[in-house]
Amino acid sequence: MVVDPDDTWDDPTRLAALRVAAEPAALCDAVVAALEAGGPRPRSGPAPGGAAGLDDATSVGVSDAAEAARTAWRQDWLAASTVARAAVDAAVGSAADGTVGWAYAALVDHLPDGALVVAANSMAVRDLDTYTAASAKAIRVVASRGAAGIDGTLSTALGAAHGSGRPTVLVTGDLAFLHDVNGLAAAGQPGIDAVVVVFDDDGGGIFAHLPIAADAGRPGAAADRFARFFRTPTGADLAAACALYRVPHARVDAPADVAAALARLAQPGAGVRVLEVPVDMARNTEAHRRLWARVVDGVGG
Repeated sequence: MVVDPDDTWDDPTRLAALRVAAEPAALCDAVVAALEAGGPRPRSGPAPGGAAGLDDATSVGVSDAAEAARTAWRQDWLAASTVARAAVDAAVGSAADGTVGWAYAALVDHLPDGALVVAANSMAVRDLDTYTAASAKAIRVVASRGAAGIDGTLSTALGAAHGSGRPTVLVTGDLAFLHDVNGLAAAGQPGIDAVVVVFDDDGGGIFAHLPIAADAGRPGAAADRFARFFRTPTGADLAAACALYRVPHARVDAPADVAAALARLAQPGAGVRVLEVPVDMARNTEAHRRLWARVVDGVGG
């Protein structure tokens, strides 16, 4: 089934049995509502030989069985989510570990109500999804869609802060930050209150999670290729980059540092500041692998 609100998708593989011109969210809501409604199935007509069609008792029985299956499915997912959440909460670590979980946990704990969170692509959006728990605060989370591109990340976040009028937090890696560092030129504009949290592992940490990372452990040219074309370390001085645009910068290594910055963000006219979270790429990658293994073990493989 192909769902397209504009009814323009041409199904190049010619595999679709059904095309629906609808908003995906609206269609899903309608399907869920129909499933939840349940109710007796219509009576079939008389069967050959004059036999009666399905009676109401049979119809209700089928509906009850379907509802029981839906309930069991939902409960299985809720139980798995609870186990996974407990594993994540136990694995946030600390700045001394060179990992990122502690900083994401601190962000959720101290975000002002009504804040806007902008997630950069690559590891930032994945780590935000992994390490942050549900919150009763009215927090809006946005990210740029596309082929995991990092173009214009900083400018997008500051533009969103200006357009929404909300206190805004951008979570980003160092490469996405540096790729659009000229976006800091907008930081002095009135009406932009934002904290830019840069997780600095000096390169493309996401590639350490992919099979190509095996090249890093091989001698000679393979390791050089991985470093040059995938990890791409820059050795950039983020503090100096911020100073170029007169934007306050601080390296943080404790939840209290994050809390202080977010408390300041809640005040009118807070402006823009950059928090740099130092990350050890190798240790952070290993921490992710241990966490995923615990989640898989916890939910039964």
